[in-house]
Amino acid sequence: MRDRANINSSERVVFEDCRIEWADFTGLAIGGCKNCTIRRCDISNNGCIGIKHGMTEDCTVEDCSMMRNDYRKFYGTWGVAAGSKNIPGNKRTTFRHCEFAYNDALGLWFDTENSDIRIVDNVVHHNTDCGIMFEINKLGGAVIAGNLVYANAGRGIYVAGSENTYVVHNTVADNDCGIVAMPYSGPGAGTNHETIITIF
Repeated sequence: MRDRANINSSERVVFEDCRIEWADFTGLAIGGCKNCTIRRCDISNNGCIGIKHGMTEDCTVEDCSMMRNDYRKFYGTWGVAAGSKNIPGNKRTTFRHCEFAYNDALGLWFDTENSDIRIVDNVVHHNTDCGIMFEINKLGGAVIAGNLVYANAGRGIYVAGSENTYVVHNTVADNDCGIVAMPYSGPGAGTNHETIITIF
């Protein structure tokens, strides 16, 4: 079974208090949806990705755990794995009060043409690459705030090729690097124009 659970082309779905484990590839795939909420779910121990979003609007993930994903080691050979990977074209997605930990890949990853994203008050630790990665999002408008990001093998928070991104009030410690913002010259990239980083 490639994906353990799917929510596709739907509106106003609430998916809560579930445990999703041992999918071959993705635990929960959300595609083409609007105004959906994932709440109090444990989406762990999946083959590649815990939760993935694509082409969604106004979706929220809150109080969820995404741990020990990528047991099939896709990240090392294909580079797509994460506790949550969100690609492409998500608008106004929110992750809050979630834990991303011990994934054999990145913790939380937004890639390509995402806009007005909120990543707030999460705990991200002991992932084998970046804790939070936000890249190639030329529409920008992201707020990455109030997160505790520590003990990741890559960068704690990494912003690349994304416009108008606000990285504020995060606690970032004991990662390979702390907070990194840099340009990206590939297709679909912004210039990091007006990316604001505040370190406390």
